[in-house]
Order: sequence, then C-alpha cells, then structure tokens
Amino acid sequence: MCWCRNCLQLPLISVLRQVTEEIIKEGRSMVKNGNSPLMFQWYGQRYWGAAHGLAGIMHVLMDVQLKPDVAEDVKGTLKYIINNRVAGWKSGMAKWLMEA
Repeated sequence: MCWCRNCLQLPLISVLRQVTEEIIKEGRSMVKNGNSPLMFQWYGQRYWGAAHGLAGIMHVLMDVQLKPDVAEDVKGTLKYIINNRVAGWKSGMAKWLMEA
C-alpha cells in the first residue's frame, strides 16, 4: 500500500462523497411543507444553529463539490434560511450564493 498523500486522499474522497449523498438523501426525505429543499432534525427537533442545525449542515455542504441538482438544493435551502431567519446571517450566505 502506498502512503503518499495522493493515495491516502482517494479513499477519503470516496467516503466524503458517500457521506454527502446520505446527508442529501436524509435532508430531502425530511422536507414536509416544500418551503426548503432540504431539512434536518436533531433528536426529533428542527434546529437552525451551527452545531446540529440547518446552518451547520449547509456550512459543511458549501465546502464539498456537489452535483448540479444537489448544489441547487443547497442554494435553495440557503435562500430559505436567508428569507426566514436572523438578519445577521444574510451577508455571508448571500455572498456565497452570488459566487456559486
């Protein structure tokens, strides 16, 4: 087995892709009212926060290379957050949406 940096990254990329797919699948399955393309729960509750909430999950997904349909779901979810939550979040997320 090769221990060079490139060879070690390949399995990690594969795992990251699998985890991302599961996150998206779960997020799509929890949508109930159609206002947000993705939704998540922690112990049966929906949270907005960075630790276990929608904002934290979106933060992680913004750093992953996404398929076009998934990227659209992430953008739609960010727009949902921007339109329905704390005004202070708007500047950073709006910048990301404009760059994506």
